[in-house]
Amino acid sequence: MFSRRFAHILSILLISCSVHGQRIQLQLPFAVSVVVNNHSTEGEKEVWTFELEPNVAHRVQLFSNDKLVASKQLTLSVSESRVYIIEEVDEGKYELFFRDLPFVEAELDVLAPQQESLSVVAVLEKVQEEEPQVETVDDSVAVTEIEQVLTSSLGAESHEEALERIGAMNYEFEKTKEMISWCENYTATTDQIRGFADLLSYDPSKFMLLQRLFPLCSDKDNYSQLEDVLHYDNFKNQFKEWLATQNQP
Repeated sequence: MFSRRFAHILSILLISCSVHGQRIQLQLPFAVSVVVNNHSTEGEKEVWTFELEPNVAHRVQLFSNDKLVASKQLTLSVSESRVYIIEEVDEGKYELFFRDLPFVEAELDVLAPQQESLSVVAVLEKVQEEEPQVETVDDSVAVTEIEQVLTSSLGAESHEEALERIGAMNYEFEKTKEMISWCENYTATTDQIRGFADLLSYDPSKFMLLQRLFPLCSDKDNYSQLEDVLHYDNFKNQFKEWLATQNQP
């Protein structure tokens, strides 16, 4: 579907994404599955209609054959109506844009909660299990095998370079693993950790990342400022309660 010979055709195909009050509707020229925040659809089809909470940031992601097609963060107001289309801005790269198009009435579809947090937990546990033992190299410098690999592969990678590299990845667990690796090799500030957390779509993933990176943060006194990277109040409350236990003497 995304081969070169279809590039011209797809450049004029539109996906209209219509927000009507508290609803979002996708009218697609090809079948996709949809992820909204930490909820997803079952299967793929051409028309999806959802009811969403207003005045809350929603990350809408479209997937075709398990590949990310387009992604955009939307915040809906009560009784607000918007329409978005998808356009090919470069070969194989698509983005959603606002357009003045009519809303089409349709039945509501169901978004089911994802188990994304389990994947993140599994990655973190695997990273901990695979931490190598310290070895002595040349009888003078003690390093670990993973430090040697990361030093040679990452070099002096800046935070901006890491954001660009990790941001190009499609899956939360891949991003999380690379973020942890970077912070283990460089002293991470609260602002840098915020930049990493903003690359994740789901609150469970963000919360797990904040917990994992806290020991690696160079300015822990500012860590409470990271509460606003979380979208939902229940995760914000969990973060505050957890952080309070970390600050106890």
